[in-house]
Amino acid sequence: MRYRVQLDTESGADGVLRRMLREVDASEGHSRVEVRAVGDDLELNQGVGRTAFTRRLAGAARDLKSDELAREWLSAVGRGEARTPLRFRAWDPVKIEVVEVEFAAVRRASGENVERRAYSSRATTGSLLRVDPSGNVVHEVMSLGAFQLVRSDAPQAEAQQPDQAFDHVSALLQKSPKALKLTHAAIRQARRLPSLEEALKVELRLTVRLFEDGEFPEGVRALLIDKDRKPNWSPARLGEVTPELVARYLAPLPAGEELTF
Repeated sequence: MRYRVQLDTESGADGVLRRMLREVDASEGHSRVEVRAVGDDLELNQGVGRTAFTRRLAGAARDLKSDELAREWLSAVGRGEARTPLRFRAWDPVKIEVVEVEFAAVRRASGENVERRAYSSRATTGSLLRVDPSGNVVHEVMSLGAFQLVRSDAPQAEAQQPDQAFDHVSALLQKSPKALKLTHAAIRQARRLPSLEEALKVELRLTVRLFEDGEFPEGVRALLIDKDRKPNWSPARLGEVTPELVARYLAPLPAGEELTF
């Protein structure tokens, strides 16, 4: 799977956000999120074609900045100068919400010199950056659920080369976090089971429970019915799938419902 990500940002000389557009083209579809500052409000345009919609976020543009606000700060850190943390309100086109962004100077043996954190009402995400003296991010290590992704500067020809590991992981990230964790747990458990029959019992338990809780029907809806390819997984993140949930789904079904041979 290959992605083309386009990110356009317009901001004033003081870093005030005026417009941001993020478009992603992938083999699984096309997504588009654009925001514009209209006074103190943000006008959000999301989706493409028949699924596109517009809504207004009252007061969301007030004191909203872009990462350009941090350009001077990043340049100073890239030159090796000590700086106190920088914090500001920003729009996150991936979370599709306003977040609090914090940049902090760090020193890592691998060369990263900035830690970036984004605080939202739903979660805190972070990444480690390597910035040059001009304030450009030339390397970034991001934690995404159970995965760690690395972004680096590269010529276009190199960036378009196939990457089997990334292509495999990027496909998995589109799937149900709950189903991923349960599948992983079932495979690990199967190593200790005495027979194929016992493993098939576990498979039936997961199938029944993922159907009853709506996770499987939601995947069918997004892929085959509405065809918007935007499933609303619950939970939405790998980190929210607790060990207690996994144990509950792997537990035997009620009497009379277990698979028999």
